[in-house]
Amino acid sequence: MSPRSLSSLSSSLTFALFATLTLGFSVQAASIRELANDFIDAHDKQVASRGEVATDRDTMKNNLDDTDKLRDAVKEFFNDRADVEKFATQKADVRDELFDETNTVLPAVQKAPKSNKNLLEDTQRFITAFDLWRAKDAEVQQRIEGIRQALPGDDTAVRTAVDAFFVSRRERRIQRDLWTAALKAMKADIKFRSTLKPTKFDADSLKGYTQEYLTDRDQWVALGMEVEVDYNALRAAISAGTADLTGLVTEYFNDKKARNVKAQELSKDRTSMQKNNPIKSAKSVFKNLFTKSNNAKVDEEEESLEQTTDHAGV
Repeated sequence: MSPRSLSSLSSSLTFALFATLTLGFSVQAASIRELANDFIDAHDKQVASRGEVATDRDTMKNNLDDTDKLRDAVKEFFNDRADVEKFATQKADVRDELFDETNTVLPAVQKAPKSNKNLLEDTQRFITAFDLWRAKDAEVQQRIEGIRQALPGDDTAVRTAVDAFFVSRRERRIQRDLWTAALKAMKADIKFRSTLKPTKFDADSLKGYTQEYLTDRDQWVALGMEVEVDYNALRAAISAGTADLTGLVTEYFNDKKARNVKAQELSKDRTSMQKNNPIKSAKSVFKNLFTKSNNAKVDEEEESLEQTTDHAGV
Protein backbone atom coordinates (compact mmCIF):
# COMPACT_ATOMS: atom_id res chain seq x y z
CA MET A 1 0.00 0.00 0.00
CA SER A 2 1.34 3.40 -0.98
CA PRO A 3 2.17 6.05 1.66
CA ARG A 4 -0.67 8.20 0.32
CA SER A 5 -3.14 5.30 0.76
CA LEU A 6 -1.88 4.69 4.29
CA SER A 7 -2.32 8.35 5.08
CA SER A 8 -5.87 8.32 3.72
CA LEU A 9 -6.70 5.17 5.69
CA SER A 10 -5.28 6.71 8.87
CA SER A 11 -7.39 9.84 8.40
CA SER A 12 -10.51 7.76 7.83
CA LEU A 13 -9.89 5.70 10.95
CA THR A 14 -9.26 8.84 12.99
CA PHE A 15 -12.50 10.39 11.79
CA ALA A 16 -14.42 7.19 12.50
CA LEU A 17 -13.00 7.01 16.02
CA PHE A 18 -13.87 10.67 16.65
CA ALA A 19 -17.41 10.15 15.37
CA THR A 20 -17.84 7.07 17.54
CA LEU A 21 -16.62 8.87 20.65
CA THR A 22 -18.81 11.89 19.88
CA LEU A 23 -21.85 9.69 19.40
CA GLY A 24 -21.07 7.89 22.63
CA PHE A 25 -20.86 11.12 24.56
CA SER A 26 -24.11 12.40 23.09
CA VAL A 27 -25.88 9.21 24.11
CA GLN A 28 -24.55 9.65 27.63
CA ALA A 29 -25.94 13.19 27.96
CA ALA A 30 -28.00 13.68 31.09
CA SER A 31 -31.66 12.78 30.71
CA ILE A 32 -34.47 14.99 31.93
CA ARG A 33 -34.99 12.57 34.81
CA GLU A 34 -31.34 12.82 35.85
CA LEU A 35 -31.41 16.62 35.63
CA ALA A 36 -34.66 16.80 37.61
CA ASN A 37 -33.17 14.52 40.26
CA ASP A 38 -30.04 16.72 40.46
CA PHE A 39 -32.25 19.80 40.82
CA ILE A 40 -34.21 18.28 43.70
CA ASP A 41 -30.97 17.12 45.31
CA ALA A 42 -29.48 20.64 45.20
CA HIS A 43 -32.76 22.09 46.50
CA ASP A 44 -32.86 19.69 49.45
CA LYS A 45 -29.21 20.35 50.32
CA GLN A 46 -29.84 24.07 50.21
CA VAL A 47 -32.82 23.77 52.56
CA ALA A 48 -30.83 21.53 54.92
CA SER A 49 -27.91 24.00 54.95
CA ARG A 50 -30.28 26.83 55.86
CA GLY A 51 -31.39 24.79 58.84
CA GLU A 52 -27.75 24.31 59.84
CA VAL A 53 -27.15 28.07 59.64
CA ALA A 54 -30.06 28.64 62.03
CA THR A 55 -28.56 26.07 64.42
CA ASP A 56 -25.17 27.81 64.14
CA ARG A 57 -26.72 31.11 65.24
CA ASP A 58 -28.10 29.44 68.36
CA THR A 59 -24.71 27.84 69.04
CA MET A 60 -22.97 31.23 68.76
CA LYS A 61 -25.52 32.80 71.08
CA ASN A 62 -25.05 30.06 73.68
CA ASN A 63 -21.23 30.24 73.61
CA LEU A 64 -20.48 33.97 73.62
CA ASP A 65 -18.46 33.60 76.85
CA ASP A 66 -16.46 30.55 75.72
CA THR A 67 -13.76 31.83 73.36
CA ASP A 68 -12.78 28.48 71.85
CA LYS A 69 -16.35 27.28 71.30
CA LEU A 70 -17.35 30.65 69.88
CA ARG A 71 -14.52 30.57 67.37
CA ASP A 72 -15.58 27.09 66.24
CA ALA A 73 -19.23 28.13 66.06
CA VAL A 74 -18.45 31.21 63.96
CA LYS A 75 -16.34 29.11 61.61
CA GLU A 76 -19.17 26.61 61.21
CA PHE A 77 -21.64 29.44 60.67
CA PHE A 78 -19.72 30.81 57.70
CA ASN A 79 -18.99 27.36 56.31
CA ASP A 80 -22.71 26.53 56.33
CA ARG A 81 -23.55 29.91 54.80
CA ALA A 82 -21.11 29.10 52.01
CA ASP A 83 -22.91 25.79 51.53
CA VAL A 84 -26.24 27.58 51.17
CA GLU A 85 -24.72 29.72 48.43
CA LYS A 86 -22.98 26.78 46.77
CA PHE A 87 -26.17 24.75 46.54
CA ALA A 88 -28.11 27.82 45.35
CA THR A 89 -25.64 28.12 42.48
CA GLN A 90 -25.82 24.40 41.72
CA LYS A 91 -29.60 24.59 41.75
CA ALA A 92 -29.56 27.50 39.30
CA ASP A 93 -27.11 25.75 36.98
CA VAL A 94 -29.17 22.56 36.84
CA ARG A 95 -32.32 24.60 36.39
CA ASP A 96 -30.75 26.21 33.31
CA GLU A 97 -29.97 22.75 31.90
CA LEU A 98 -33.52 21.62 32.61
CA PHE A 99 -34.89 24.62 30.75
CA ASP A 100 -32.68 23.87 27.75
CA GLU A 101 -33.88 20.26 27.82
CA THR A 102 -37.60 21.05 27.98
CA ASN A 103 -37.81 24.21 25.84
CA THR A 104 -40.84 25.20 27.90
CA VAL A 105 -43.07 27.80 26.26
CA LEU A 106 -43.28 30.64 28.78
CA PRO A 107 -45.91 33.36 29.16
CA ALA A 108 -44.75 36.70 27.76
CA VAL A 109 -43.35 39.25 30.19
CA GLN A 110 -45.86 42.05 30.74
CA LYS A 111 -45.12 45.75 30.67
CA ALA A 112 -46.39 47.55 33.74
CA PRO A 113 -49.11 50.15 33.04
CA LYS A 114 -48.07 53.77 33.22
CA SER A 115 -48.83 55.47 36.50
CA ASN A 116 -51.42 58.24 36.58
CA LYS A 117 -49.61 59.69 39.62
CA ASN A 118 -52.56 58.72 41.76
CA LEU A 119 -51.50 57.22 45.10
CA LEU A 120 -54.71 55.25 45.61
CA GLU A 121 -54.54 53.66 42.16
CA ASP A 122 -50.82 52.84 42.46
CA THR A 123 -51.31 51.33 45.91
CA GLN A 124 -54.20 49.21 44.66
CA ARG A 125 -52.02 47.94 41.82
CA PHE A 126 -49.23 47.19 44.27
CA ILE A 127 -51.45 45.23 46.67
CA THR A 128 -53.05 43.23 43.86
CA ALA A 129 -49.75 42.30 42.21
CA PHE A 130 -47.96 41.61 45.51
CA ASP A 131 -50.69 39.26 46.73
CA LEU A 132 -50.59 37.42 43.40
CA TRP A 133 -46.80 37.30 43.55
CA ARG A 134 -46.95 35.68 46.98
CA ALA A 135 -49.48 33.16 45.72
CA LYS A 136 -47.23 32.36 42.77
CA ASP A 137 -44.23 32.06 45.08
CA ALA A 138 -46.10 29.42 47.09
CA GLU A 139 -47.10 27.75 43.82
CA VAL A 140 -43.43 27.56 42.74
CA GLN A 141 -42.63 25.66 45.94
CA GLN A 142 -45.52 23.30 45.18
CA ARG A 143 -44.15 22.79 41.66
CA ILE A 144 -40.80 21.77 43.12
CA GLU A 145 -42.58 19.12 45.15
CA GLY A 146 -44.43 18.16 41.98
CA ILE A 147 -41.10 17.42 40.29
CA ARG A 148 -40.09 15.27 43.25
CA GLN A 149 -43.34 13.31 43.11
CA ALA A 150 -43.01 12.82 39.34
CA LEU A 151 -39.53 11.26 39.50
CA PRO A 152 -40.76 7.68 40.09
CA GLY A 153 -42.95 7.96 36.98
CA ASP A 154 -42.01 8.03 33.31
CA ASP A 155 -40.18 10.81 31.45
CA THR A 156 -43.45 12.33 30.29
CA ALA A 157 -44.57 12.84 33.88
CA VAL A 158 -41.25 14.44 34.79
CA ARG A 159 -41.35 16.72 31.76
CA THR A 160 -44.89 17.81 32.58
CA ALA A 161 -43.89 18.63 36.17
CA VAL A 162 -40.81 20.57 35.04
CA ASP A 163 -42.85 22.53 32.47
CA ALA A 164 -45.35 23.50 35.17
CA PHE A 165 -42.48 24.65 37.39
CA PHE A 166 -41.02 26.96 34.75
CA VAL A 167 -44.41 28.41 33.85
CA SER A 168 -45.11 29.20 37.51
CA ARG A 169 -41.70 30.84 37.87
CA ARG A 170 -42.41 33.07 34.88
CA GLU A 171 -45.86 33.95 36.22
CA ARG A 172 -44.27 34.86 39.54
CA ARG A 173 -41.72 37.05 37.77
CA ILE A 174 -44.55 38.82 35.88
CA GLN A 175 -46.24 39.75 39.16
CA ARG A 176 -42.94 40.87 40.66
CA ASP A 177 -42.36 43.23 37.74
CA LEU A 178 -45.85 44.66 38.24
CA TRP A 179 -45.59 45.24 41.98
CA THR A 180 -42.07 46.63 41.66
CA ALA A 181 -43.30 49.22 39.16
CA ALA A 182 -46.27 50.09 41.36
CA LEU A 183 -44.01 50.46 44.39
CA LYS A 184 -41.75 52.85 42.47
CA ALA A 185 -44.80 54.89 41.47
CA MET A 186 -45.98 55.04 45.09
CA LYS A 187 -42.62 56.46 46.16
CA ALA A 188 -42.90 59.13 43.49
CA ASP A 189 -46.50 59.91 44.50
CA ILE A 190 -45.52 60.83 48.06
CA LYS A 191 -42.02 62.04 47.11
CA PHE A 192 -40.56 59.63 49.66
CA ARG A 193 -37.06 60.39 50.89
CA SER A 194 -35.04 58.89 53.71
CA THR A 195 -31.67 59.87 55.14
CA LEU A 196 -31.37 56.70 57.21
CA LYS A 197 -27.94 55.09 56.85
CA PRO A 198 -26.15 52.14 58.47
CA THR A 199 -24.52 52.93 61.80
CA LYS A 200 -20.86 52.14 62.37
CA PHE A 201 -20.00 49.63 65.07
CA ASP A 202 -16.59 48.80 66.51
CA ALA A 203 -15.67 46.09 68.99
CA ASP A 204 -12.43 44.75 70.38
CA SER A 205 -13.27 41.05 70.21
CA LEU A 206 -14.99 38.33 68.23
CA LYS A 207 -17.56 38.16 71.01
CA GLY A 208 -18.43 41.83 70.56
CA TYR A 209 -18.97 41.55 66.80
CA THR A 210 -20.91 38.31 67.13
CA GLN A 211 -23.18 39.80 69.79
CA GLU A 212 -23.80 42.81 67.57
CA TYR A 213 -24.67 40.53 64.64
CA LEU A 214 -27.13 38.52 66.72
CA THR A 215 -28.73 41.71 68.07
CA ASP A 216 -28.99 43.27 64.61
CA ARG A 217 -30.51 40.11 63.21
CA ASP A 218 -33.20 40.04 65.89
CA GLN A 219 -33.99 43.65 64.99
CA TRP A 220 -34.02 42.78 61.27
CA VAL A 221 -36.57 40.02 61.92
CA ALA A 222 -38.69 42.38 64.03
CA LEU A 223 -38.61 45.03 61.31
CA GLY A 224 -39.80 42.42 58.83
CA MET A 225 -42.82 41.83 61.03
CA GLU A 226 -43.45 45.59 61.17
CA VAL A 227 -43.34 45.79 57.37
CA GLU A 228 -45.91 43.00 57.24
CA VAL A 229 -48.17 44.89 59.66
CA ASP A 230 -47.83 48.00 57.49
CA TYR A 231 -48.70 46.03 54.38
CA ASN A 232 -51.81 44.54 55.96
CA ALA A 233 -52.84 48.02 57.11
CA LEU A 234 -52.59 49.25 53.53
CA ARG A 235 -54.72 46.39 52.27
CA ALA A 236 -57.33 47.00 54.98
CA ALA A 237 -57.43 50.73 54.21
CA ILE A 238 -58.05 50.06 50.53
CA SER A 239 -60.80 47.57 51.35
CA ALA A 240 -62.41 50.14 53.64
CA GLY A 241 -62.32 52.77 50.91
CA THR A 242 -59.88 55.10 52.70
CA ALA A 243 -59.19 58.04 50.41
CA ASP A 244 -55.92 59.36 51.87
CA LEU A 245 -53.21 56.70 52.14
CA THR A 246 -50.24 59.05 52.49
CA GLY A 247 -49.59 58.34 56.18
CA LEU A 248 -49.85 54.57 55.83
CA VAL A 249 -47.70 54.47 52.71
CA THR A 250 -45.05 56.65 54.36
CA GLU A 251 -44.96 54.34 57.38
CA TYR A 252 -44.58 51.34 55.08
CA PHE A 253 -41.64 52.88 53.25
CA ASN A 254 -39.98 54.03 56.48
CA ASP A 255 -40.07 50.52 57.92
CA LYS A 256 -38.90 48.97 54.64
CA LYS A 257 -35.99 51.40 54.54
CA ALA A 258 -35.10 50.65 58.16
CA ARG A 259 -35.07 46.93 57.41
CA ASN A 260 -32.89 47.38 54.33
CA VAL A 261 -30.44 49.49 56.34
CA LYS A 262 -30.39 46.82 59.05
CA ALA A 263 -29.54 44.23 56.38
CA GLN A 264 -26.55 46.38 55.39
CA GLU A 265 -25.45 46.47 59.02
CA LEU A 266 -25.75 42.69 59.16
CA SER A 267 -23.40 42.43 56.21
CA LYS A 268 -20.85 44.63 57.96
CA ASP A 269 -21.24 42.58 61.15
CA ARG A 270 -20.49 39.36 59.33
CA THR A 271 -17.43 40.85 57.65
CA SER A 272 -16.09 41.92 61.04
CA MET A 273 -16.80 38.49 62.52
CA GLN A 274 -14.74 36.78 59.84
CA LYS A 275 -11.87 39.25 60.13
CA ASN A 276 -11.72 38.84 63.91
CA ASN A 277 -11.88 35.05 64.00
CA PRO A 278 -8.41 33.43 63.94
CA ILE A 279 -10.01 30.23 62.64
CA LYS A 280 -10.54 30.77 58.93
CA SER A 281 -13.81 29.75 57.31
CA ALA A 282 -15.18 29.46 53.80
CA LYS A 283 -15.55 32.67 51.82
CA SER A 284 -18.85 33.74 50.35
CA VAL A 285 -19.30 32.78 46.72
CA PHE A 286 -22.83 34.13 46.37
CA LYS A 287 -23.78 35.82 43.13
CA ASN A 288 -26.94 37.75 42.40
CA LEU A 289 -28.52 35.19 40.11
CA PHE A 290 -31.51 37.40 39.40
CA THR A 291 -29.51 40.10 37.63
CA LYS A 292 -26.72 38.06 36.03
CA SER A 293 -28.42 38.04 32.62
CA ASN A 294 -31.58 38.85 30.73
CA ASN A 295 -32.05 35.23 29.72
CA ALA A 296 -35.59 33.92 30.02
CA LYS A 297 -34.27 31.18 32.30
CA VAL A 298 -33.41 33.74 34.95
CA ASP A 299 -36.95 34.78 35.80
CA GLU A 300 -36.41 35.17 39.50
CA GLU A 301 -33.85 33.76 41.87
CA GLU A 302 -35.21 33.21 45.39
CA GLU A 303 -31.87 33.91 47.05
CA SER A 304 -31.82 37.51 45.83
CA LEU A 305 -35.27 38.55 46.99
CA GLU A 306 -35.54 41.06 49.81
CA GLN A 307 -39.23 40.30 50.18
CA THR A 308 -38.77 36.56 50.80
CA THR A 309 -35.66 34.91 52.19
CA ASP A 310 -33.51 38.08 52.03
CA HIS A 311 -30.06 36.61 51.70
CA ALA A 312 -28.55 39.39 53.79
CA GLY A 313 -30.38 38.09 56.84
CA VAL A 314 -29.27 34.48 56.63
